[in-house]
Amino acid sequence: MSQAVTLATLAAAALELGLCGYYWQGAFAEARPWLPYPLQEQMSARFALDRYIFKPAMPQAARRRYMLSHVFGCIGLVCLTILAYANGPLIGALAFAAVSLAAFGQTFAQWRKYRRLPAQANVSPPVSAP
Repeated sequence: MSQAVTLATLAAAALELGLCGYYWQGAFAEARPWLPYPLQEQMSARFALDRYIFKPAMPQAARRRYMLSHVFGCIGLVCLTILAYANGPLIGALAFAAVSLAAFGQTFAQWRKYRRLPAQANVSPPVSAP
């Protein structure tokens, strides 16, 4: 693989992973008021988003951003797999391919949950304890 193609693939991977983080952070910020009160202020709430994002009370926009985060993350991992295959030992490419497949499996499972939920409009977050 030529150096120009390698740099372009690396730039694409960085862009996709950056978009993944951007959309995940947006989903978290939008879903935060709907999380249970103990999780609204703690750093551990970031790990609870996967569990609560598909609850019926969560806003649809947060779910959409969450799914976009998954999609961009998978695309970024595929770009890294291509880079590893073209520029490194085969074991590195196989490791990235395994992680990419696991990410695609997780994204597909989350998409199945996402497509079954009806579209809804939440006007305001629930009132939580002080």
